[in-house]
Amino acid sequence: MPRPPTITARRRIRRTLRALRRSRICANVGTIVEELDDSMVLVEFSDDDGRPYAVAPCRRSELPTLHYAPEAA
Repeated sequence: MPRPPTITARRRIRRTLRALRRSRICANVGTIVEELDDSMVLVEFSDDDGRPYAVAPCRRSELPTLHYAPEAA
């Protein structure tokens, strides 16, 4: 089980979330790469070629579930 973030880490997470809201990164599709605690996850955002351009902590409650329909070949 992951350890809960320290007070300093929580402050950094809050600052990062505020910056993300301003930059609108959280509006893009990302992949959860790590669970930080019960309410926070680390999300990686990548371009169409799979190259990551941002990694950010996000609140699990603010993440929507996306459903993709498979494309016909």
